[in-house]
Amino acid sequence: MVEWLWNLLFPPKCPGCNDYVEHQGQWCNECLARVCRPHLLPLDREMTELFLGGIWALGLYEGELRNMLRQLKYQQKQVMVPGLHSLVAEGIGRIPALWENLVAVPVPLHKEKQAQRGFNQSKLIFQKPLADYGIATEDWLIRTKATKPQYGLSGVQRRKNLHHVFELAGEKSLQGRRLLLVDDIMTTGATLLECGRVLKKAGAVDITGLVVASGRK
Repeated sequence: MVEWLWNLLFPPKCPGCNDYVEHQGQWCNECLARVCRPHLLPLDREMTELFLGGIWALGLYEGELRNMLRQLKYQQKQVMVPGLHSLVAEGIGRIPALWENLVAVPVPLHKEKQAQRGFNQSKLIFQKPLADYGIATEDWLIRTKATKPQYGLSGVQRRKNLHHVFELAGEKSLQGRRLLLVDDIMTTGATLLECGRVLKKAGAVDITGLVVASGRK
């Protein structure tokens, strides 16, 4: 359906305040200024040594951003995607130049979970806006085990739950690669840590983390 007809049938509204805007997924200036808050996350020593580029969050896991991510992730409401694309595009544009010679790697879902959900939300959120910055997305990680949900687990329990869960997709050398590991949310960092370990072991020379939101400031 052409954009003008889509906009006529479904007038575009800001994902934050629901006011009318010009394009689907566009945020009004006030809401964008409130929600889009790129910041480096505090990391422990192990993660600092692994993620040489740090781990960036584009906003805080609260309010409308939390609701959008939860509706996409748990209710499969892909109507949230255009607003998240706009946020990601704006957010990475505000981060100092980290993006040269990077390849993005999304945190994978187990194949059963992805079949149930219909998509990998991390790839769905990041692939298009990163491509607009010239950054390709590659599925270089796989999740080999279906684990119990991380929600409600302590940091130690989360790391134990994810131990040896991720592997490289095929026999691949990442020697000398600069990678951008992307995920929707960072809580304790257990998921990113385990994925980062696999990528580092495969030869990645520099890893940066990027998430849409985190409760950490």
